[in-house]
Amino acid sequence: MNSVYRLRSDELTPEFITILKKSYPHKEIEITIDEVMDETEYLMSSSANRLHLENAIKNIEQHTNLVSVPVETLIP
Repeated sequence: MNSVYRLRSDELTPEFITILKKSYPHKEIEITIDEVMDETEYLMSSSANRLHLENAIKNIEQHTNLVSVPVETLIP
């Protein structure tokens, strides 16, 4: 069985360890830690993405290069 638990490091508690032990009694388990990058941080991590997003934000603020889509076309 595979499980993924996503939580903040300050949410790690003895109770969480107890839950893990009860979920996998007498089993060998492997715990892997990956730092999760938030979506904005990820999108801004590449200079090309950053430039594209900054231009899109400027377009919205200046009401330029916007695309209008009639609501009727979104409803099947």
